[in-house]
Amino acid sequence: MVLALLTFLIMFQMFESWDRSKRATASGGGAMISGALAMFRFERDLRLAGFGFGNAQDLGCSVAAYQSSRPNTAAADGLSSTTDASHNYSFPLVPLQIVDGTAGAPDQVIILYASSEGISTTRFFGTGAAGAKPFTSSTSTSVTMDIGGRGGIEMGDLIVVAQNSTTCQLAEVTDNTNSDRLTVAFGTSNYTHHYTGASTAPRYNSASGMTVAAPPGDRLPNVYVLGPSPQRRVWHIRNNRTLSFVNDFWVDSVNNTTGAATADSVNDVTDVADNVINLQAEYGIATTPGSAAEPLCTPTNNPDWRTDIPAGCNAFVWAVRVALLARSDQFEKTWGVPASGSAAVAPSWAGGSFTMTNLDGTSDSYTTSTLTSPSKNPNDWRHYRYKVYESIIPLKNVMWGSR
Repeated sequence: MVLALLTFLIMFQMFESWDRSKRATASGGGAMISGALAMFRFERDLRLAGFGFGNAQDLGCSVAAYQSSRPNTAAADGLSSTTDASHNYSFPLVPLQIVDGTAGAPDQVIILYASSEGISTTRFFGTGAAGAKPFTSSTSTSVTMDIGGRGGIEMGDLIVVAQNSTTCQLAEVTDNTNSDRLTVAFGTSNYTHHYTGASTAPRYNSASGMTVAAPPGDRLPNVYVLGPSPQRRVWHIRNNRTLSFVNDFWVDSVNNTTGAATADSVNDVTDVADNVINLQAEYGIATTPGSAAEPLCTPTNNPDWRTDIPAGCNAFVWAVRVALLARSDQFEKTWGVPASGSAAVAPSWAGGSFTMTNLDGTSDSYTTSTLTSPSKNPNDWRHYRYKVYESIIPLKNVMWGSR
């Protein structure tokens, strides 16, 4: 009888040990899969940054924009840009923008790129999005292109009209039928969309028109063609645990971090991967020759990794370094992280250690927890396993254009 009881005890101890190992392995594998999928999707978007304007002479200009259905929102709603009651907002003409999180909180990474679409072999293929075309004159509702014409600019394209290196404006092309073959217009009346063939009400042209002034000196101003569906994707961590993005060009809801459906379902939040709890990023600024023809951007290292862009260095942000922190969803009875003495060691990446918080996103309140006396609270970050995924992505659309 005693032997039978001892046998059962050993069997159950072995089963408990096996089950604990199985759950730990499975939870670590879940974090690995979530992080790998998240980094794959994120990196694919990052490689598109700057498509259509990476060689822009006006990189860094502030783009004044209007969107008829965009509500009055604040930057805290998950987007970096704000909108006033008149549907006006602005954003920088840069391929990549990092909104640094406060005190180690997750960063936002905003990726801007143009689109190029074709309809059929019998119509013009593409939007000419791969470069800029100068214009010579303008009104509040049109621009007239320089020699070379308006080829590649179709009705329905969004364009950025650059007055100078600091001031630009966004417009929606509504007419390209002027007999001079040079003029494109951006009115407020319905027009026939080139890519859909449907009668379309412009959303990006204000009734007051645009104010386009001639640039200083003898430089011709530029028009950058973003195509019919450009993306300004705001990547962020939603609900403290989900990697998501939303397209800032198509805002129709007041709070884009909630995931609530919008009226046209165009810019709903897209959740990419669950259990991704932190996102950190840094610009990689390349050392330049420092010739008189280039901005005086001279980082001390090559590349110089930093969270801000010095004045004059927009054209020399040639890479971005990013890291995602994935967490398992299985609570561990003991710590799932390494220890140094009696303190838990936070996961780290090339830019430093991650700032760890409770699972609900609040500040760590279990600092007295030790390896020998863990808190046993499921809200304590120490009782989970973590995987760090980091990568350096070259911004080829900027790099090629700058050289």
